[in-house]
Amino acid sequence: MAVTNQVIQDSRWRTIQKTTWSGTNTNTLLLDVSGLLGWVTGSLVNIAAVSWSTSSALTLIWAGSSATDAIVISGNGSYGGSNGFPAIANNAGTPTGDINLTNASAAVGYLVIVCHKVETVVGQGGGWSA
Repeated sequence: MAVTNQVIQDSRWRTIQKTTWSGTNTNTLLLDVSGLLGWVTGSLVNIAAVSWSTSSALTLIWAGSSATDAIVISGNGSYGGSNGFPAIANNAGTPTGDINLTNASAAVGYLVIVCHKVETVVGQGGGWSA
């Protein structure tokens, strides 16, 4: 059970991270928003795009008091970006902003995830510092 995260880019509006894993993982931290540039309490991200290759199904989970599945991925593929699919919004109850991953059976793989930093108080810049 090993997960390795590498931040490729962290700007005022976007974060790109590469993650590799092996073994079985349960609710393992994929993206810790409190470590991102400009984070303040209440900051959230959405999943703008993700590309992956995995040997068995993997679930990305929005962390919070009522965690919710963001997307289930399997095999090789991509979501978002140039294919025009919309960003996946965080809909966890009392969200922490973090993204976790779970795979029920042993797997190896990687993903590259693009997250956009989003306002939590629309029009007022709430959630991220300048």
